[in-house]
Amino acid sequence: MEHRKLRGNGVDIHIPGLAALGYRAVAPDLRGYGDSDAPPEISSYTL
Repeated sequence: MEHRKLRGNGVDIHIPGLAALGYRAVAPDLRGYGDSDAPPEISSYTL
C-alpha cells in the first residue's frame, strides 16, 4: 500500500477515475476551505 498526497485545486475531478481503478480516495472539506465557512474565532481551530 502506498500513501500519496495530491496537492492543488480540482483534485476531486480525479476521484471517480481512481475509484474506477479500484482505489479509494479521501477528500475532506476542512474548515475555511472548499464549501465550508471559516469561523472567525481562533478557538474554533483547536484540536
